[in-house]
Amino acid sequence: VLARSQDYIATDIADAENGVSIVFDLLSLPNNSASLGSASQLLTVLGNSPDFIETVVKKSPPIMWKVLEALCTITGTYANQVYTAAEAFAAHPDGLQALLDCGGIVHLLGCLCAVDGHTSAYATRLAAVS
Repeated sequence: VLARSQDYIATDIADAENGVSIVFDLLSLPNNSASLGSASQLLTVLGNSPDFIETVVKKSPPIMWKVLEALCTITGTYANQVYTAAEAFAAHPDGLQALLDCGGIVHLLGCLCAVDGHTSAYATRLAAVS
């Protein structure tokens, strides 16, 4: 909620030494963790900030793959929120290119088709197509 109402927060996180890495590392929290839901909501808000996206796509080594990993592994309540976060990044040309560069299409198809190594939960596949 705070990040949504205060535009400078995305810039502060992007400018912090490990800010971007910490936010993306939150996606590896357990599927049933309320903190995972908060992290995906935060990423959705941050994904609407062009400055934050520019910082993310310039990060070396690339970090956007963590979103794809979450898309492939998260099941349950927060699957929709993670897809919404990915959609926020994909709405920006640089964010979309970063997702494509780390294999976004292949991972999305893996979820839709329930390929081994990708989650096959109905809720996750439904989130992928919505």
